[in-house]
Amino acid sequence: SERPAAIDQISGRLLTQRNKRVRPGTDDKIITSWNAMLIKGLIDAGLAIHDDSLIDSARAIYQFIQKHLTRDGKLLRSFRNKATTTEGFLDDYAFMIQACISLYEATFDEAYLREACRLMEYTLDSFYDTADGYFFYTAEGSAQLISRKKELHDNVIPSSNGLMASMLLRLSCYYDRNEWRSIAEAMILKQADTMRRSSAYMCGWSMALQELIHGYDEVAITGNHPEKIRKEFAREFFPFILFAGTDSSSDLPLLKGKSLQAETPVIFVCRNYACQEPVTTVEQAIEQLREK
Repeated sequence: SERPAAIDQISGRLLTQRNKRVRPGTDDKIITSWNAMLIKGLIDAGLAIHDDSLIDSARAIYQFIQKHLTRDGKLLRSFRNKATTTEGFLDDYAFMIQACISLYEATFDEAYLREACRLMEYTLDSFYDTADGYFFYTAEGSAQLISRKKELHDNVIPSSNGLMASMLLRLSCYYDRNEWRSIAEAMILKQADTMRRSSAYMCGWSMALQELIHGYDEVAITGNHPEKIRKEFAREFFPFILFAGTDSSSDLPLLKGKSLQAETPVIFVCRNYACQEPVTTVEQAIEQLREK
């Protein structure tokens, strides 16, 4: 049914009065962590609905962050007409590492994975507290605060420490860095009691625990346009899987030594670097994943 004319009249009068008031300030800062989260969301959506424009948008946001929100290898917190001088916080680094891994798994451009690894190494050097095995929210040497807090509980977004644990697990598999896995395992297990007592506030940590318990299936794809083969896996949901791919050769542990056939893609389904018989179709690979 049509809206009564009286409603339009009332709305018009209210708008006239509202326009006489000072407009509230608009928070239009571009925040690094939020945009890194958007990269991950665009990648997930682009793969799910086979829309390459979403993946292109994710790459454009990454380039913006590299150009405007990265200085001397460090992330900056926000941008509004110009970048702030404030260095990024732990959530900026954690979500950016996650974004880089997502971009790699969608494109197989190893530059993204190398950036994730670089950011992880910097974060371990500048944020990690060896005394209790968690990360401070601010970098060492950043603006002096009364105390350097640690963000442990999940809130409207996952806690930065919980996400770092998950990213340590993933990168430890990509680069065969057992020391990173050990750090993540210690972080997660020390939160086990809290997860049991306050599960509603520990969803991100609980997901990291599932990754630790289940481990990852590894899918390595070689041959022409491996990124196109990877997109076909999006027809089903695999929460505990890592993808790697190359059309030439690679020194990544998941790809090193894998045979290349220029005309026919080859897919390796692996677990702890031990691979099943290579296959040439996504259907065969998915069947191997179901059997595991």
